[in-house]
Amino acid sequence: MTFSFDRFLILTTGIALSVVAAWYSVTGLTAIFAGAYWAVVILGGTLEFGKIVLASWLYRNWSHVPFLLKSYFTIALLVLMLITSMGIFGFLSKAHLEQTAPAGDVAAKIERIDGSLARERMRITRGEQQLAQMDKAIDAIIDRNNRATTAMQIRNQQKKERDQIAAEMKDAQKNIDTLLDERAPLMAATRAIKLEVGPIRYVAEMIYGEGNEKDLEAAIRGMILLLVLVVDPLAVLMIIAASKNLKIDVERLEAVATDGDLWEPVVLEKTPERKGPSSYLSGKERS
Repeated sequence: MTFSFDRFLILTTGIALSVVAAWYSVTGLTAIFAGAYWAVVILGGTLEFGKIVLASWLYRNWSHVPFLLKSYFTIALLVLMLITSMGIFGFLSKAHLEQTAPAGDVAAKIERIDGSLARERMRITRGEQQLAQMDKAIDAIIDRNNRATTAMQIRNQQKKERDQIAAEMKDAQKNIDTLLDERAPLMAATRAIKLEVGPIRYVAEMIYGEGNEKDLEAAIRGMILLLVLVVDPLAVLMIIAASKNLKIDVERLEAVATDGDLWEPVVLEKTPERKGPSSYLSGKERS
């Protein structure tokens, strides 16, 4: 029986994909059923192992299995593949949520800071308007009575109020500077998170024409579905391919054994007896 490199590669790749898919699936199932971690690990691992054994056995014995048993095994295999795919989907979805969760927290903090900045800027705007109204009133007195002395007296009377408004504006500006200092690292974190999801954002823009958060989430779900549809079915099919190679090799061995060529009897040639020196003499010499 020959065992080529291609057959070895198919077998090892199928086993590797099956192990990776099983690990992703079991991890995803434990995230869904976190209350029974070890029970889910044992159940999921056993089902994954049984799925691979069932796929290999069912292919090699397809023509010999009764119809009802064959039907049940086929349905069970498809259901197990669906469970594996759901586990992989849960694992990848959890990974994505863990990646984007800090972005939501950062965005909420930035929103609160922006609200505070708007209120402080409104304080400054309101103070500027109050001072402008006072100046406008003084200018009107000067224009109407042409009495600068009266205007100066009114301005001196407003000094306390003007100082209070200026102090409020100064305090508001101080608060704005503090809020901007708090906002700067949050914006840097937001840019870093956008860099991490940059490739999938370009995919979303290519598909949907825009790169908003809704389209980004749709593109990520599509990517996860593509991975789910490929990983476990490919693993099962490669195990079936390896089983097919094994079945072919076994059939060849059985055919050789049936033909009687597997074990050929070894016939040892009989060594001629060694003759003495006289045997090599010609008849003339012997006479």
